[in-house]
Amino acid sequence: MPASEHLARLLIVCAVLRFGNAAAEPNIEDTKPNVVIFLADDLGYGDLGCYGNDEVPTPNIDALATDGLKFSRMYSQPVCTPARAALLTGSHPVRHGLMEDTDAYGIKSPVFVSNAQPGGLACGKDTFLPQILKTSGYRNAMIGKWHLGMGKDGEHLPMNCGFDVFYGIPGSHCAGCTSDEKYRLTDHDLFVRSVSSHIPAISAGVAFLLTGVYMNMIGKRAIVLILACFCIGLFLHRAFFFLLHDNPLSCILMRNKEIIEQPYKDENMTLRMTNEAIEFISDTVQDKSPFFLLMSYLQPHHPSIRSQNFMGKSKQGIYYDSVMEIDWSVGVIVKRLQELSIKNNTLIIFSSDNGPEISNPATNIPNPPEMRGSTLYKSVHNQVGIELSGTKGSLKEGGIRVPAIISWPGHIPPGSQSNAVASLMDVFPTVQEILKIGNVNRFIDGKSLTAIFKDPGLIIHHELLLHFCEMSAVAAVSYGNYKLYYTTGENNHGCSGVMLQPPLLYNIAEDPGETTPLSVREYEPLLSKIHMGVIRQQSNILPEIVAQSSHFSRLPRPWLFPCANFPYCQISISEEQDYKYLFSNT
Repeated sequence: MPASEHLARLLIVCAVLRFGNAAAEPNIEDTKPNVVIFLADDLGYGDLGCYGNDEVPTPNIDALATDGLKFSRMYSQPVCTPARAALLTGSHPVRHGLMEDTDAYGIKSPVFVSNAQPGGLACGKDTFLPQILKTSGYRNAMIGKWHLGMGKDGEHLPMNCGFDVFYGIPGSHCAGCTSDEKYRLTDHDLFVRSVSSHIPAISAGVAFLLTGVYMNMIGKRAIVLILACFCIGLFLHRAFFFLLHDNPLSCILMRNKEIIEQPYKDENMTLRMTNEAIEFISDTVQDKSPFFLLMSYLQPHHPSIRSQNFMGKSKQGIYYDSVMEIDWSVGVIVKRLQELSIKNNTLIIFSSDNGPEISNPATNIPNPPEMRGSTLYKSVHNQVGIELSGTKGSLKEGGIRVPAIISWPGHIPPGSQSNAVASLMDVFPTVQEILKIGNVNRFIDGKSLTAIFKDPGLIIHHELLLHFCEMSAVAAVSYGNYKLYYTTGENNHGCSGVMLQPPLLYNIAEDPGETTPLSVREYEPLLSKIHMGVIRQQSNILPEIVAQSSHFSRLPRPWLFPCANFPYCQISISEEQDYKYLFSNT
């Protein structure tokens, strides 16, 4: 047989084999990637090994950074609810009325302190991240902490916002929910503290009444009326604390739209959540559907929790025990993706909603050392640690700069690092661009990160990133290496306060600890440029008053208090889950 015929046959065989392989393994560009977001609660910038913590091992999260892209300047929001809103909406939380506010009398109005508040994420008004994924054929699961409202008949819960599965808590894991008596602080305790703080005023009122009676200046009817008003006021005051998250009855665990445990047991909560995530992934892959999993941990939010397997494991206290349990959970879920041969087609994002909580916001009492995270900053070239200023609740770097890692094999160069200014708002438009979905919302303030995926060395992403503290106005702004503050907080974990005249300017690249403000006079041209940019953006962002941002609309309604079996509001489940599989796959 001539050599030319041998060559022709060989080429035909190669072509057939190549065509067969192409048919068996579809091009990853034509395959919709699964999306997994791990969101820690109050995790500090310096809490992970890949961010410089050399005392507490976090190998599974560090492996994501080794495989993908690590951000050094990823910004979130000062507290939980706005951060979650920014992630799911791709826009500033003020657009949705999901920021705290202060009225004309100086009274602060937090976003969500009770499951009985009527407001929440307006799922029917705009299109959010799970909804755009659902229209693209995805099956979506929200596991863990929601904290974006319940409302009447659960109108703001995940099941009404594009999620097919919800297993978690609608509010926040507060001190009234913990089973550890050492850190337990219930609504009753807060009520007693509140009344005790008003003892001088109450004593003065009693003295006034007794004096009036003794001198025949106050009649019996007036005394009865005053006492009746006092008792009614005391009752309403107690009722308010009853409706707060710190009431153990507010600690509810839900499956989809049903309360399955009230109050819940927190000891094995991460194990239970991880088990649910594994089951969701396995079931969805079996159905051959792409999926979106939002794994929203309750940890290491104060009071930190951890299962028995992690007690004392870090040797650094309860907080870091819980950090190690988060790392373990991430490892189990990623291992399952590998077992199902879908990790290479899964966009994995790990981040935190804000910085660590150092002091209790309700009592202003410092948390014990074993319950504190780290805001330590270590640069790539200089391993000397610098403490970022501020903590949770603050717009300073330690409050809103969060660890963030994105892994997507084949699309992101392994071991990459970005120093560009980025935001959790960027997740929405990133997924939107990957799936080639057009504009679906009235406003998107985030910017797709795909350009950074291709070139991690890009310096400019958000040229001007605004930071809000309340509904009223911009409080700070990041501009390249600089950060400008228009207001200053009352303390290291607060962000609202008096307007600064002149504002404070820092070079974050050279002074990440924000210790030495720059001379405003020397940087006047830069300040003018920033001011003009803020005015342009703010005029577009600060909207018409959002209904749920009013102080009255944020008052808890007793009839909206979730109750599994009225009037007892208590239900328990027997935990029969076997976690041997989870630990055997660690």
